[in-house]
Amino acid sequence: MKGFLRVVLFLGTFLAVCGPAAAQTIDPTFAAPGVYQTAGTNASLLLPNGQRLLSGGFNRVNGQASYSLIRVNANGAPDPSFMAPLGDGPNVLQRTQSGKILIFSGGGLLFPVGGGYGFLHRLNADGSLDGSFSSINTQNGSAYTMQVQADDKILVGGNFTGFNGQAAAGLVRLLPDGTRDASFSVGTGANGAVSYTLQLPDGKILVAGNFSTFNGRNCHGLVRLLPSGQSDLTFYDAGLDAGTMVQAVTAQPDGRLLLAGRLYVDGNPNLRFLVRLLPDGSYDSSFTLPYFGGNRAGVGTAGTNLVRLQADGRILVGGAFTSVNSVPAYSLVRLQPDGEVDASFAPSHSVRSAVGSLEVHANNTISVSGLFNDYTPQKKSFLLLNSDGTEINTAWPLLQAPGSVTAAVTQADQKIVVAGRFDEIAGRAAVGLARLLPNGGGDNTFAAAAPARGDIYALVEQPDGKLLVAGALIEAGLSYYTRGVTRLLPDGAPDNTFSVGQGFSNPVKHLLLQPDGRMLAVGTFGSVNTLSTLGVARLLANGTPDASFRVNPPTVFIREPHAAVLQPDGKVVVSGFFNKFSGGTTFGLVRYRPDGSEDPTFANSTEFTNASGYVPLYGLALQADGKLLVGGEFSRYGSQDVRNLIRLQPSGQLDPSFAPDLSWRRLGEATVQAILIQPNGRLLTSGTIFSTNIGSTAPFMARFQPDGAPDASFSAPIFTDRTGPASISVQPSGAVLLYGYFARLRFGTAGPYVESPLVRIDAGNVL
Repeated sequence: MKGFLRVVLFLGTFLAVCGPAAAQTIDPTFAAPGVYQTAGTNASLLLPNGQRLLSGGFNRVNGQASYSLIRVNANGAPDPSFMAPLGDGPNVLQRTQSGKILIFSGGGLLFPVGGGYGFLHRLNADGSLDGSFSSINTQNGSAYTMQVQADDKILVGGNFTGFNGQAAAGLVRLLPDGTRDASFSVGTGANGAVSYTLQLPDGKILVAGNFSTFNGRNCHGLVRLLPSGQSDLTFYDAGLDAGTMVQAVTAQPDGRLLLAGRLYVDGNPNLRFLVRLLPDGSYDSSFTLPYFGGNRAGVGTAGTNLVRLQADGRILVGGAFTSVNSVPAYSLVRLQPDGEVDASFAPSHSVRSAVGSLEVHANNTISVSGLFNDYTPQKKSFLLLNSDGTEINTAWPLLQAPGSVTAAVTQADQKIVVAGRFDEIAGRAAVGLARLLPNGGGDNTFAAAAPARGDIYALVEQPDGKLLVAGALIEAGLSYYTRGVTRLLPDGAPDNTFSVGQGFSNPVKHLLLQPDGRMLAVGTFGSVNTLSTLGVARLLANGTPDASFRVNPPTVFIREPHAAVLQPDGKVVVSGFFNKFSGGTTFGLVRYRPDGSEDPTFANSTEFTNASGYVPLYGLALQADGKLLVGGEFSRYGSQDVRNLIRLQPSGQLDPSFAPDLSWRRLGEATVQAILIQPNGRLLTSGTIFSTNIGSTAPFMARFQPDGAPDASFSAPIFTDRTGPASISVQPSGAVLLYGYFARLRFGTAGPYVESPLVRIDAGNVL
């Protein structure tokens, strides 16, 4: 890469508090760009007047700040008269007979502005909190499901043993005002978690979950209760086998029960996601069991029911699957009443993303919540479909959340190419890849479209100005392979002279450009094109896999590479989490020779451990003298106490002359996630770095002298609203780019926040 150094860092979950007066400042000549991505919806609720509630992970609506629950009119326009003070979107919305709205977060908590936290709240029709509804909290566990009965009483299930300070056995019923209904008792309840409840037309209640007994009676994840909470002894889930976890139940008009979850039935050892029982709980052999390939079917990420019946008896199933009966089908399918796939249901495009909620309405239209990008090039937060799966075009509002920057490279002309999870950056539409001017403004001369769908993890500029892009670049027709690496012309257009053929079997996480124009790709793949090579591959300058470099077993199997460096002699060092196929042991660090064989002269058999045992390595940097700086969450290297940052000799042996004094202050282990060697030789590190000796009580960045002594001239910025890793680039001017998954930062406790995941600072003492 030209004119910059890049490392990956992790920003922890606490605030960084600056120590002594800092020389570091926000660079006023760089306008930190707004970076936003389309946000998905968790749930929707159609109201009697045709309006609709939408809930999700957004905080902007049509370019304006917003809460995460909104009401839209039938034409999709936001209703400004509805104001629900929620920073986190609930995943279940239900309307009471009185017209009020119950909002529920399965397995989590909601924090409404002006109200106490809890998993269940009630809103008035205008979105304001209903103060007459009792505050609800569980003890010793969480709530996973909520259902409003026909009489407005509320069933709440989970794995809790206490409810509002009283003993509870994982299932309670509330009165309409939120207080506990003392007339409902389940005895000892389930010996596991309750995942779903369903009130039947006769008032009886089906209770599903991950349990093998209920009130002392054996069962397989499903029981039926009388309205009082007592077990209905006329029902027994004989159609289910041991090990079953029922997560959702849908009752058909004839009383048969469609179950979703992780199911074992009729003595068959094969896992199923969807089965049907007769009304008495016995197995219904007339239903053809569909086989779903993927993570789940019929259940959402928060345990929501994604099995819905149409008026003609056909069955809609949502989830996170890729096939049904070995035929490609993505996350939404329709079955005939007997369980056979209905081929006449053909959405305009596949719904490849997981479905959050699914509803069938009285007019046979279908609403689907989630985040979808296969219906049009623009991602969509919500879909309204006709009964045959075709989309009903509606001007839904643009829902956005903060975006992220996963890679950046400063070009020779000081323009900055950035990649990440965004659809808008610096006020311009750009899907995952964009170029900024040196002052942070958008560059209109660069093609805005990303080269393929999928995350980008690395960017490298070649000496001729062409741009190498690496990641999980999934393209149509590549099945489970990813293009992995592609090349763009200086204006962002595809370079048709570069091709890796079929591509990589898994994503490419790091890309290293050799002086001869060849490049080393590091990732979790086992092959590229038709060449088998484990985790590291070399490509020729035109993208063709280089067969003279192969990593073959028995050697290191790379589960997750965290960093990679290229030595001047052509050897490559990789840190991360990996193990051996056979023979010997490798603990997070490996060096390969120029032909891909493991370098036996490199000592890598010493364990990096902490109190939890063996841990992976993260940060990696190569000094000019060939020594290696290694960071991670370790506290010991073999028998030596080394605390998260060490230096190794070129042979891999510990360098005792490097001994940074790190006195950890937090409970457990901190992490050095990245190490950057500045042009002046000082070491800029990042991670969850809690030390008394680096001038800050809880920084996420710290700087050291070349010998490991703390650099008191550096004070870390304060990061807030972080959700993941970030990175640093040092530009030729000495300015430092900070980018990643954080939402904002500032220097000092009183300084203004800069709200962007891409900020440039004057760090001082860099060159």
